[in-house]
Parts: sequence; structure tokens; C-alpha cells
Amino acid sequence: MRSGRMTAGVLLLIGLCLLAAPGGAGANESGDTMFDDEQAFDIPAAAGVAGSATNDVGITSTKETLIRSNPFVVTVTGGPNTEYYLYVRDAAVAAKKYPYIKTGQPSVTIADAAFAGAPDPAADTLANSERAKAGGAYVPGTAAVLTTDAEGARYVEFGTTANTTPSTYFITVVDPADASNFGDLRVTVRVGDVTITAEGAGTYYMGDRIKLSGTNTDSNDVYLFMTGPNLGDGAGVELDDLSAWASAGNYVRRPVESDDTWEYGWDTAFLSRGYCVLDAGTYTVYACSNRVDDQGNNVDKYHLSGVRYQTFSLVFKPPTISLDGIEAVVAKGDRLTISGTATGNPDQVRIWIIGTRYRLLGVTAFAEEDGTFSYTLGRLDTRHLSSGQYYVVVQHPMCEHVFNVFAFAPGSTSDFRIANTWSSETVDLGSMAASDAVTALVDMIESPHCDDICRKFTFSVEEAWIAFDPVANHTVGETFTVAGSTNLAAGDILVYDVFCASFNPTVPGDEPGYGASGTTTVRTGTGTNEWSFEVNTTIFSAEPYRITVESVEADVSKAATLYLDGESYTPPDPPVGPTGGNYGIEYIFIDPETDRIVAGESVCLRGGFSLKDDGDSTFPAGDRLEWRTDLENPCWRYTIEVGDVSAGSRTVYARNLTIDGFDLSYNADLDVRIRLSLSGNASLTSAALNQTLLAVRQVDGDGACVNGSEYLLRFTPSGAPSTTIALSPGWNFVSTPKTLAAGKDTAAIFAGVDTAGHSVLRYDTPTGTWVALKPTDRIRPLEGYWIYAAAATEITLFSSTASPQAPPERALAAGWNAVGFSDTEPAAARDALVSLGGTWSVVMGFDAAAQTYETSIIRGGSGEHSDAGWLLPAKGYWLYMTEDGTLAAIGA
Repeated sequence: MRSGRMTAGVLLLIGLCLLAAPGGAGANESGDTMFDDEQAFDIPAAAGVAGSATNDVGITSTKETLIRSNPFVVTVTGGPNTEYYLYVRDAAVAAKKYPYIKTGQPSVTIADAAFAGAPDPAADTLANSERAKAGGAYVPGTAAVLTTDAEGARYVEFGTTANTTPSTYFITVVDPADASNFGDLRVTVRVGDVTITAEGAGTYYMGDRIKLSGTNTDSNDVYLFMTGPNLGDGAGVELDDLSAWASAGNYVRRPVESDDTWEYGWDTAFLSRGYCVLDAGTYTVYACSNRVDDQGNNVDKYHLSGVRYQTFSLVFKPPTISLDGIEAVVAKGDRLTISGTATGNPDQVRIWIIGTRYRLLGVTAFAEEDGTFSYTLGRLDTRHLSSGQYYVVVQHPMCEHVFNVFAFAPGSTSDFRIANTWSSETVDLGSMAASDAVTALVDMIESPHCDDICRKFTFSVEEAWIAFDPVANHTVGETFTVAGSTNLAAGDILVYDVFCASFNPTVPGDEPGYGASGTTTVRTGTGTNEWSFEVNTTIFSAEPYRITVESVEADVSKAATLYLDGESYTPPDPPVGPTGGNYGIEYIFIDPETDRIVAGESVCLRGGFSLKDDGDSTFPAGDRLEWRTDLENPCWRYTIEVGDVSAGSRTVYARNLTIDGFDLSYNADLDVRIRLSLSGNASLTSAALNQTLLAVRQVDGDGACVNGSEYLLRFTPSGAPSTTIALSPGWNFVSTPKTLAAGKDTAAIFAGVDTAGHSVLRYDTPTGTWVALKPTDRIRPLEGYWIYAAAATEITLFSSTASPQAPPERALAAGWNAVGFSDTEPAAARDALVSLGGTWSVVMGFDAAAQTYETSIIRGGSGEHSDAGWLLPAKGYWLYMTEDGTLAAIGA
């Protein structure tokens, strides 16, 4: 480091700095200067010398050491509005490998020619003798004439590239008016590093999409090429074009981000879409900081000198296709699902099914991101198949994603021709026997001209059947298992009924034990599939019973007889039914009884309902009966009996059941009854401890509930959890149905919810603003809260048991209010909001599962907007008030 006119004060200052910082500021044990931040405008660090007098020239730099491809800034100080020479001193490197002064900077003029005309000619001589030269000429961009500002300073930015030679460079400033007034500094340029890695284990299928990523601190771009067996000239090829050689300057170029990282999504399917085809084997991917080496050669496997690079080895395997376990025997009317996994990232596979008088040729089964695919022949399809053997071929398009064998008309029922991409040959599979047709197809796919692959299997179609294991005699009160076998697929649902063999309609009070009904699932067995269910005969009679097991979808059933002895069950008095409407309750049997229901266990209800005279008919044709349950996985099965004759049975799998008045309206002189069975499981996750087993109501043609027609049967299962709020992924509109216990009544109850950074919100109607809750804020009944959940979550609520306590109430303002429902049992909107009188007009809930608003309920409305619509526990609602009012809780 040199300077002219260095004063004693400057020497003393430098000495003190050296004493205060042993080893030099920012130096490691080896003396190398290190900085965490490589950006240009860091806090300046003294790196040069400044004079002590007003016009003495000085120079400092933001960095003493940097990685090439990064800029740095020098500060020249001296006299105000004064001209100075600035240059990089000769370092004996090639012309384009020096740090350079960036163009376009204010009051900085690049001087590629010799300095001349200085007031002190010695200054020209000094600068021209020291400045960077190559081949006897001055190196462009390494010298400039600058003018300081009114404060006597000027900032000058230098650049470096990936070609800058790693070295220590001296940068000098000279006063043209006084050659002895100069200063200089040194800047060390170092090479950076390049890294590469790939997502996955290093072994891939041709056609996969591979994420390459890494870091580069040496340049602003990364250049990628690959070497491997039979590729180009052996020096490397471009990743996306096997015919583009690296030695000719062909690479995939990826920019380096501001955090020094880079990445590239490599779709290897493109590698097989030209005349060059990738072979299975081991390959090496190069990630380089430059596209040329220090001799100017294009970078390839043999030309890497002066280039920072790293390699990653990977293994390519040919794509494969595998099939899941598929039923060897398919019953008519049952589903057949063909599924498996295709590697190599194809977007689809083709399915071919050939059998006696049946051809399904080249239909598409789309593949998921993980390569899995599935294709299903529906029940109607298999119901019309002939019994016998069928052949299945699943075709994979391989790397180029092109099916080289294809059907002229995929899925056609009349055109059975197939063709290929390498010839004009066509084959009509329709005129051949099934075995010959599949052989012709497979031969074409496995031709040497075709790179597609396939997998094959066969299955047989049989008439559907259900069989019983022997049914032994039993005594009333026993619980036993009825079992059997079937050729229906595992997972199919069977419906069973157990009823008195002598069953006939009776008058209320004389009902015998109706029996049992429900569903059972076919499971995989040994040899054939199996089914079973338990029968509890506690409420049965000592007489023969008929057992039927049926697959509604496969249209097959089987019956057996059960003989019971012992003492018949004596039924209780019929329950008190509705006071209004056109139906009555004859009997309801529940197994187990309501006080013995266990959360998560199965429940079965059987009931008889009679229709009351409505003048000329048994039921108003324009009305309907609506049924609802809280049971999980419910199955409704009902029969409408007209006199001694059944008018048909139906099975419904849903929580709601509707029977239209048209089905119930007969001449008033006929006896019409509904025989109903309901089975399901008591909920483990209900937001209310008091669950609905059965709710029935009659709804008129305007959608309004007929007065007095509602019947509600509830139960509290043992083992049920505390009251909970069930959150769905996304936004949820919730409330607490009761006053919460002290210490568990703040927003801290939501602490376990992953809200993805969203606040828990309430809406303040008077100000029209959203309020974010703090953990200490109280959670109150009648208040609606919005909360975001990243995943399905349950929040346990603990209600206050303090006594006495007044029921909650809340003042509401005109406009939209976010309110909560104040009971653990559903209630009609008009009942829940009765305290508001005529001050409310609309209430609207939010379906968290669908992330959309529900149909609004309108005061005095009809149809879907009827105010008989239910409000549900733990939900929040938007309530529009036409004027201020007070909402009172309907539960304490």
C-alpha cells in the first residue's frame, strides 16, 4: 500500500488500528479476510489511505476481499470539484480478466487511451507506466478520469465477472496536478464454488421429472451438461437435447438467484423425442460456473480449467408398469377395478379388455403424479358381460409418451381395428376369437419397432351369488353371528333383514319384535369372499324368522330361516308421537336401548309409522316426510305397505331421508304404513353430547314445517367426548353453545390450531371492522368467530358448571352481525331467534367443508329459505338486523 504526503497523524492512526485489532479486522487464523455479506454496498471498511490535508487524495473500498462476479465500490476523497486519475495497476493477466470500472457513472469518464495533458506531466508518466496492459496495449475499462463533488468525494463502482482472474489487484488514484499526491488500495478477488444435487435417491426412471438444484457463488449463471454411455462425442451433451454437444457450446443455462441458489426441473421425457435415445445406465451431470474455460474453449468434460464446477451421478432405468392385486373372479353386476403403477412419469396408460363377444380397446386411464392409475368397469358394464374368461392388457407409452400401438376408435362398440406408428398395417380384432385377438395385440406391442411395454392378466365372469353358512337354532335373548360367502368383491355392501316369517300388519300395541336390519361389508376370505353380521334377539318372538341378505347394486339375494324358542319379548307401550301432521308412530325399537349406546358402536332402530286420514287421501300429495339422524355411516331401509301388500322398498345411505307425499297418498279407506329400519354408528366426534337418533317432520308444499308434526328422539352415548368444535381445512365460522368454564374461556382454547399465520377474528358491527383476538380475550356464547385451520382439527370445550347463572344475552346492532347458536341441540331458526321478534330478516351459515356459504334462511320465508331451517350447535352465523335488538340464548 502506497501513498503520497502521509502525515504523522495518519501513521499514528493506522498504528493504533493495528494494535487494537490483532491479525487485522475481519481476518481468520490464516490471515484471510472474511465477510458474511458479499453485496456491493456494505458498511465501508478502511482499505486504503486518505490524506490528512484538505486536498490530499485518498481511496477506500467497501471490500478488501470478494468472490468474483460481485461488484465493489471505491471512494476517492480529495479536493472539492477536483479531477483525478483512477486506474487498476498492471497484474500481468489477460485483457478481459481484470476488474473493470462500470460505465455510465456520474463524473467518471472511462480512459482507454493514455493519460495526457496533466498539469504535472509526472502524473501522466506515473499513471501510464503503472496501469493495466495486455499485449502492449492498455486494458479497456481499467482506467478513468473522475471529478469529486463539492464535498471532495466520488464513489466509483467496479465489476468482476466469472472470467476475472483470481488475484490481488491494486487500484491507484493520482492527482494530475501533483504526481506526489496519490493513494492506492488492494482488493483480492477469489473464486467461488458451485454445487449440485438432485431430488431423490439418485436412481430414476427414464421419463421422470427430476429437480436439480444447488448453489453458485462464482458467477451469475450455471451451465449444465451431461455425459454417459453412447452420448455425442463423449465430452457431453445438453440435458434437453441429446444431439446438442457441449463441445459446440450447447448447455442448459440457469440463472443464479440473489441468495446464490439455482434450480432446474428436468423433464427426462424429452430425451426420447428425437433420433437420439437415452440408454439405461449411469450418467454424470456437470454444473459449471462458466461456458468457456480459461483458454476460451467451450466447457465440456475435457475443458474445465479455470472453471468452478461440480458433478452429480445418477442412474437411469427404463420405465416399468406393475399391477395391483385384481380380482380373478368377477360377479356379474360387480365392479372390476384395474389399477397399478407406471413409472417414468407418463400422463396415462391404455386399457384393453378382450373376451367372448366383448372388445374394449385402448381406453385411457390417467396416471397421477406418483404414477398410480385406475380404471373401473362399472356394475352395469359387468352385468351384461357373458360368463367366461376375459383378457386384460395394460399398455405403457414409455419415455416419449407416445403410444406406438393404438385403436382406431378407442372404446368403440363396432370398430375394432388397431394400427401402429411405424407401418400402414391394420388388424381387425373383432373378427378373431378372443385368445387370437389378444395374441395379435400383444405381438404388435412387443414388436422390435415398438418401445411400448405392457402387462397382461385374465379374469373370469360368473353369475353373482350369495350363500349362507348353516344357521343353527337359538333362544330368544341370545346374540349370535350369521355368516356366509359370496363371489362379490371385497368392500361391497350387503343389506340384511331379519323379520318374523309370519309377519303381517297389526294394530298398534300388538307389534311383535320386528327383527333386525342393517348392512355388512364383504371381506376377503380363503377361496371365496366372506360376510357376517351379529343378531341380537332380545326383542324377538319365539317363532321362525326369515333372514335375507342382498346386494342391491349387483341385484342378487339369498334367504335362510332362523328358528327361535324361549319366551317372546313383550314390547313397551308405543311412544308418544307428534300432535300434528298426518302420520303417527306405532312402535320404535332401538338396539341397544338409548341408555346403553356407546360412542362409536353400532345402533339399530326399527319403527312403524301409520298415516292419518287427510280427507280424501291418507297423506297430502304435495307434502313430504323428512327424516334425519346424527349416526355415522347411516343406512335407511323402508317399505311402504298398502293394506297387506308392499308398495316397494328403498335403501338410502345418507343422514337425511325424504319420502315424497306422492308415494304416501292413497284413498283414505286404505291402511298405509311405513316400516322403517335405520342402522349406523354413534358419533365419536359430535359437537353436541345430546345426539339425534331420529328426527321426523312433515313439510308442506311451501317448505314450511307442519305445526306439531316434529318428532325428535335423542341420546347421549357413553364414552362420548366433551363438547367439541370440529374444524375443517380452510376458514371456519364457529361459536360456543354454552358459557365456558373459568380458565378455559379465552381465545387460548385455539392455541393448538395451525392457523397458517391467520388471526382468529370477530366482527364488530357498530364500527364495521374486524377485530383480531388476543389469547387473553374472552370467548362468549352468542358470538360468532372466524378461524382458519391448515388441517382438520377438533377443539374441546369445557362448559361452566357454576350455579346459579343467568342465560346469556347479547345486544345486536342494525346490519350484519356475526352471532353464535346457543344450545347443544339443533333448533329451527325461528325458535332460536324468537327473542328478536321482527327485528331480524336473514340468517346465513357457512359450510366449512365446501368453503362456501349455505342457503340463507329468511324470516317468514318458504321453500329452501324457510325459517324452519335448523341452526346447529358450535356454528357461527351471519344475522341481518333491520334495527337494534337483544338476542337471548335458548339454552342455559
